[in-house]
Amino acid sequence: EEKVDPAQQRGIIHGGGQDWWGIPGLGYLRMQEHRPMLLHIAAGKNILLENLIFLDSPFWTLWLVGVDGVIIRRASIIATRTPRNGHDLVDLTAFNTDGIDIAGHNVHVH
Repeated sequence: EEKVDPAQQRGIIHGGGQDWWGIPGLGYLRMQEHRPMLLHIAAGKNILLENLIFLDSPFWTLWLVGVDGVIIRRASIIATRTPRNGHDLVDLTAFNTDGIDIAGHNVHVH
């Protein structure tokens, strides 16, 4: 029996971005900025975000505001329309899917 180290497992927070981005090149005209953020934490303290994949955010991926004492480690952000490795012109229409936006104190991103 193979043992799996829980510290090496990763959770996925899937935003279903494809449904919000719309037709490549035209989606922004319809939705503009009226889309949900994948994860928004306001006025939090002593926060650990670890071993996570933030996948296909509709809008900003991770927005931390007014936070104090945050550690982010072993996290990945993926926002692509195609399964290829990298971004082409079509992938760039997964628009405004910012990575990590932070306004706070004592924040460490590894």
